[in-house]
Amino acid sequence: MFGLNLTLFQKIEIAFILVVLGIAGVFLTLAFKPEHDMHVNVFNLPTRHHPLMSNLPVSATNPIDPKKDETVTVFGSQDGTLEITQFPNDPTQHPRFLWKPDVRHLDVKYMYYRDPFAAVDAIKDPFRHALAYATYNTVFKKSLGLLNSAAMGDDQKPKEAAAREAMLNQIKNTDNMANDGTFETKLLAEVMKALATYNAKPGDPSKDSAKANAAIKVLEAVSEYQGKVQSTKDGFIDKYMDTMDKMLSSDQKQKLIDAYKAYLASTQPSTQRGNGGRRAAAAPPAPARNGAGATTIPGRGNVTTNRGNRGAASRGAATVPAGG
Repeated sequence: MFGLNLTLFQKIEIAFILVVLGIAGVFLTLAFKPEHDMHVNVFNLPTRHHPLMSNLPVSATNPIDPKKDETVTVFGSQDGTLEITQFPNDPTQHPRFLWKPDVRHLDVKYMYYRDPFAAVDAIKDPFRHALAYATYNTVFKKSLGLLNSAAMGDDQKPKEAAAREAMLNQIKNTDNMANDGTFETKLLAEVMKALATYNAKPGDPSKDSAKANAAIKVLEAVSEYQGKVQSTKDGFIDKYMDTMDKMLSSDQKQKLIDAYKAYLASTQPSTQRGNGGRRAAAAPPAPARNGAGATTIPGRGNVTTNRGNRGAASRGAATVPAGG
């Protein structure tokens, strides 16, 4: 071949060199490939106290109500931080899960945090992707008004509004069930079991492998639970998008696609990832805690709770204006 007459020994040498180069290539690939960091750090925040009347400061006439005390355990991992809030003096209250995901490393996939926008990134069809991006922003963040570009007729607008209201009400009901501890009780029980096992095991997760493994089990249990919350919401969103897919004409669909592309072009490239899904957009803002104990619970699904006005925020979602 190529006018070269190689001896058997030379052929073996060349084969050996090729094998070595192949192995080196594998190691180089692994060296530059982002790897999951399995380290977990866990710490407890100071107990949060709340007065009897949440709308007034603590005073002699408005003392701290022990029943409202909140203990917060924070699990820090590659994904960010997970806060698990419990109410030790009120057995009627269920644990709250609050993810604060790390949005800086766009090349590393989340292991435990359930990104609501992951479903958007997975959609390849241009129209469905644009519609999903608009819808998920409406549900989990804020309406971008992208559907206005479709210029729906008077016969279409009531149908869209009805489908959107049904979707938001179903998502609200899912939120309320999660708030009440009645959603997927078996999965929730697995979370509490994993947390109890972690608390019972001595050691420091940053130094002790057994304690670290117990912490990972907690993260995995919460991830499975919140994954079920999110997949349930995804199903309701899919129904809404199916309605819109059947209702809009080809021209209207193209207008939405064009509006979506124009929107992406107007945003900073550093905030984009995947097929237009934005990790920064997927992370809900940190909750504003008040005397009523308001907490937002995301995790591939957001659950908003308020001890003084349960589900108020999620009920408010049903008033989102049309437009996507």
